[in-house]
Amino acid sequence: MWEWEEQQRTPVKVDAPSEGAEALVVATHSSNSIYKYADDTAIFGHITSHDETAYRDEVRNLVEGCLDNNISLNVSKPEELVIDFRKQGGDHTPLHINGVAAEMVNWLFGNSNSEITADMQGYQGGNFSHTEFLLIGFHELKEQRWLLFFPFCLMFMLSTVANSALIFVITAQRSLHSPMCVLIGAMACVDLSLPVFFVPKMLLSLLFNWDAISLLGCLVQMFFIHFVGSFQSSILLWMALDRYAAICIPLRYNEYTNTSSSLKFIVAAVLRNGIFILVIVILAGNLPYCSSNVIDHCFCEHMALVSVANGSTVINSSVGLGAVFCVTTLDFVCIVVSYGKIFISVFKTTTGKSSRKAIHTCTTHIIVMCVTYFSAMTAFFTYRVKNSISPNIRVLISTMYLLFPSCFNPIIYGIRTKEIREQILKLIKRTKVDQTSFKVSSLMQN
Repeated sequence: MWEWEEQQRTPVKVDAPSEGAEALVVATHSSNSIYKYADDTAIFGHITSHDETAYRDEVRNLVEGCLDNNISLNVSKPEELVIDFRKQGGDHTPLHINGVAAEMVNWLFGNSNSEITADMQGYQGGNFSHTEFLLIGFHELKEQRWLLFFPFCLMFMLSTVANSALIFVITAQRSLHSPMCVLIGAMACVDLSLPVFFVPKMLLSLLFNWDAISLLGCLVQMFFIHFVGSFQSSILLWMALDRYAAICIPLRYNEYTNTSSSLKFIVAAVLRNGIFILVIVILAGNLPYCSSNVIDHCFCEHMALVSVANGSTVINSSVGLGAVFCVTTLDFVCIVVSYGKIFISVFKTTTGKSSRKAIHTCTTHIIVMCVTYFSAMTAFFTYRVKNSISPNIRVLISTMYLLFPSCFNPIIYGIRTKEIREQILKLIKRTKVDQTSFKVSSLMQN
């Protein structure tokens, strides 16, 4: 919501009668602007979250400053224009200056059919002013920005090759079709597909400055990034439950890992993750984007897009926090409880080789879990908590929380999971033998 006088003209600097009077044209809050033209003064206030405190304090400071500097105010002249972008509108208490209420010249709603200004590009009927956005992540690097193409491209290639190789080994070897290896393969599928939704566009932006993306494209990208990414947490939970059933209740293990139980878990995860992410995207799509179409990020992350919206974003932030709690936090708590019970059971009932094997298997999953959750929480708090982190570092953290686990997970699983490591080594040896046999055969023919 904005308030200003009935006319908005180009500001001009005028001589003030004193230092105190000159200070009156300087806003005291970052959400306000004061324009001085001749003997008129206009206050432009950007109000969010239904909090008009800064705007009203600005008016009061101006009135008190005029009194302190012996500047007379024509209390019959002040007028107020309110533009309310809230869908349902709301009540607005008129300003009072020296006991006289300011005249309300107009009150425009964001859901009316009124054209507000040309600068707002004809915001009508709740539609967006901007249908195209610019992703300008790492813009502070300026001419050196293109150099980031190489490390991100290498990481993308590593993720693609490593996860593809892991999926191939697991699907090709029947001995790796156990529930745990299948879950590792599912995690590799998520890690393989997640970077595909944002890295190619990001690389083109870094190399050729192709920064533009449509609003629809932005919302689609946001949905798939968050939807696919949410399954990292779901699969980690499934792994923890699988280890819990195998170690703590081995006699009922087959009951918990049969096809029926697996389908129930998959359906529940898809519905939970899908509903939350879909609601988040719909709410973000309904926000008005009138002031700016510049997103300081390399891809359409939820909070990065919402941060450039106008009007109140309280609902968006609340639903986003709810999704984090119901998906990421809830999964994390269940995982910690599961591994806690596993370690208690291992130390109480098993000894020697079986104990070391159980601890080794669980440690592998815990390493992956820590890397995934640490990356996600770090990126989450850089946007939710006020900090002095530079925009470049914030974008780097948000990018790495999606890209780094995709590179890290297949390497850890390939090295630390004995069954997978043995099959990879056998495949490498078989390839070398086949190459040697081919060379010998070629020499004999010659």
